[in-house]
Amino acid sequence: MMTHNIFTQCQRRTWVYGLIAAALTTSAAASQESAHEELVDNKSSGLSFFSDMKTTVSLSVLHGDADGRLVTPKGGDPGTTSPGRPTLDEIGITTVTAAEADVLFTSGPHRFSTFATLLRLDGDDTLTSDLITHNVLFPSGLDVESEVKLDWYAFGYGYEFKIESEESDHKLTLVPSAHVVLFDFLYRLEGSNGSSIQRAYIKPGFQVGGEAVWDTGTPLSLKLSGRAGLPFDSTAEIWTIDAVALLRLSDIGSASDWRVFAGIEYTTIDFEDTQPIPNDISVDLGPMVKVGVEVTF
Repeated sequence: MMTHNIFTQCQRRTWVYGLIAAALTTSAAASQESAHEELVDNKSSGLSFFSDMKTTVSLSVLHGDADGRLVTPKGGDPGTTSPGRPTLDEIGITTVTAAEADVLFTSGPHRFSTFATLLRLDGDDTLTSDLITHNVLFPSGLDVESEVKLDWYAFGYGYEFKIESEESDHKLTLVPSAHVVLFDFLYRLEGSNGSSIQRAYIKPGFQVGGEAVWDTGTPLSLKLSGRAGLPFDSTAEIWTIDAVALLRLSDIGSASDWRVFAGIEYTTIDFEDTQPIPNDISVDLGPMVKVGVEVTF
């Protein structure tokens, strides 16, 4: 009897060990197969990310009102600039002409963008009071010519959410985003007496914002977008808001999608550093009429 029990226990242990071995073997095989499938899926996802990528290029021109001040001391020292001056108006600048270029890469809901705004302002006028700027005196009654560059560039990421109507072809697309900004500033002032100054620098900045696009189910769509500058010390704080109507020119399903657009835009640029007497750039631009074209391929 004892021999039989020992034999039975040996059989049971053999069966258990066999089941464990079989389970381990099956598990290992399943793991290998799963890993292979995951690797294939990852490769497919990676390939899909790039194969599904679309590029949108947008070009526009703007023109409108300009107002503000360009306080520019020298070395941050007291007495090297008139307080709150010069204003744009007193150096002959009341309008702005700008150009914008935007390149957007889209894959699924992911949006990667590069953006450039070229803002150029110039004018001439006769000073009605003495002006000290960058430690140079421009006396009252002097004829002056001015040139100002307020270019800025942005690099950002956004994530797209779509809300579609079940009862119509209307579609709403929302895209929150964040951007890193580079502000490229130049200020030049020349007097008819030969006096002149020039100051230039590049400063970083940060923005958060988003856009909303309403597709009406027709060739017409509407877009509202805005970006808010974040108020960090010695960084450029740039705010923009624009509203445009877009008209699709190409047929649905064509290899490239062409649209023209028109609308208005407002931009505010603020920069102040931490010197005892700070550089203080504060400019309001707008309303600016905005027209342009965009193509997606």
